[in-house]
Amino acid sequence: MFQNRHVVENPTVLRRENLLENKFVYRVALVKGIYCRVIPSTWKEISYIKLLEKGVSYEVPSEGDGLFITFKSMPKK
Repeated sequence: MFQNRHVVENPTVLRRENLLENKFVYRVALVKGIYCRVIPSTWKEISYIKLLEKGVSYEVPSEGDGLFITFKSMPKK
C-alpha cells in the first residue's frame, strides 16, 4: 500500500478552529514529528485511511495534494 510515499519532518497542516455558532476558520499549524505524504489511489488505501483518526494518525497538508500519515501508522511496504 501507498507505493508513492514521501517522508516529511515537521510539516505544516490545516487545523479547524471553531468560532461562534456555525462559524469557523482554518489555521495553518506546524506539527512536530515524522509523517509520510501519500495520495491514495486504490479502494484498499482509502479504506485504511478511513480507519485512522484525523488529527492523531493523519493530517491535512496546508499545501499540495494527499494526506500526511504519521510514520508509526503507516503499513509496512
